[in-house]
Amino acid sequence: MSRYFTVQPEAVGTRSVESFSSAIQRIAVIHGVTRHQFITSLRYWWKVEHGRHLPRCEELRWDGYSPNVALAVEAFRDATHIDFKGCTLLPLMGTCAGNCIGSISQVRHWCPACLSEDLASGRPPYDRLMWRIQGYRRCSIHKLTLRTTCPHCQSDQTRGSTRDLDLCVFCYQSLATRITKSEYSPRPLFGEAQIESLVESIGLIGDCRSQPLRIFLRHVDGSEKYVGKHLGDIIHNRTIPAKPQLSSLIAVATHFGADIVQLITAPEQAAQQASLNIRRPPYARSARPSSHFRGRRTSWFRAQLEQALVSGPPFLSVDEFCRRNDYSVSAARNTFPSLTSRLSAEHLKWKTNKANKLKGKAISAIAELSDSRPQLTVKEFVRAVCSRSGAPVHVVRALIDDSRSDDGASHRHLAWRKS
Repeated sequence: MSRYFTVQPEAVGTRSVESFSSAIQRIAVIHGVTRHQFITSLRYWWKVEHGRHLPRCEELRWDGYSPNVALAVEAFRDATHIDFKGCTLLPLMGTCAGNCIGSISQVRHWCPACLSEDLASGRPPYDRLMWRIQGYRRCSIHKLTLRTTCPHCQSDQTRGSTRDLDLCVFCYQSLATRITKSEYSPRPLFGEAQIESLVESIGLIGDCRSQPLRIFLRHVDGSEKYVGKHLGDIIHNRTIPAKPQLSSLIAVATHFGADIVQLITAPEQAAQQASLNIRRPPYARSARPSSHFRGRRTSWFRAQLEQALVSGPPFLSVDEFCRRNDYSVSAARNTFPSLTSRLSAEHLKWKTNKANKLKGKAISAIAELSDSRPQLTVKEFVRAVCSRSGAPVHVVRALIDDSRSDDGASHRHLAWRKS
């Protein structure tokens, strides 16, 4: 029997796996206390029952790979009989830098759309492990920049709370609302795919190789070796460290196009794949498909314009005429100003005549259907007139509205004369 109420971590084995800190917060909320209060109780119980010491809440980066995180996972396993190792980066212990710099962010990040989906699907809202990794600042599912402050009170979410993870610790309003256009981020960020791949496979990673970065760069062929010697801005110093920071591994894997999981577990194979000279074939440039040279094309288009003016209605607009003849509108107006002006005037005159003809047909149809007008609604009468005359709805509706306003004005005039 477990010491505390149990909470199963969400989406284990996927890239949306829940972080360890999120699971701890949900356990604390179930008990009606803050995370700090719950850890204090757990520390006391583990000391009494097992004689072992668990560091204070503030000393841990819960989702990282430090020895203190390993102690916390073991303490929770004893108290709840649930293994939370897959919710952390513990498989990277011994491979990445021992100070854990460049691994877990100290500030909480979240995607409002993901929290909204959790609530809509009936799942408890939770924080994803990949949101906690430094460098991951965009949700690739919803293409939104991760938030760090409440959209209502603009406060960060670092203080302890007894509320669910979708509520602000200060104003208690939802953290999943007020999504704005400025948060939309369509392009993936540097290292984003590598972080997702790492988190998705974190529970399946077995023994990691020591000094993976040195082995990888030692086995890279060709000019990539020279690049590897000058990655000081990525690796944070000019010598390649035995235990690089996690952010360095992500940057190198992204730079060489290697899989980060393979870089950690089998750096020699990752180096062989990165050395393959596979390139996209160059794009073959071709000239614009046209049978006319510039002078001939200009003369040909002038003849087309003159023919369009002589041939009579219907007259196209200048934009439509140029589009059909694959000619630039601005070039046509600058080269042939008089011809394009004449075409625009003819097009306007033809459209006006066409509209007047349709309007006359609509007036005739209204007169013919006047007997059936009292039995029909306005919509039905407009539809009948449009069907008989071929006029658009907005023309018929304008005529009917004008006739109704004229009838009302005449009635008011007769009432005034009688008074």
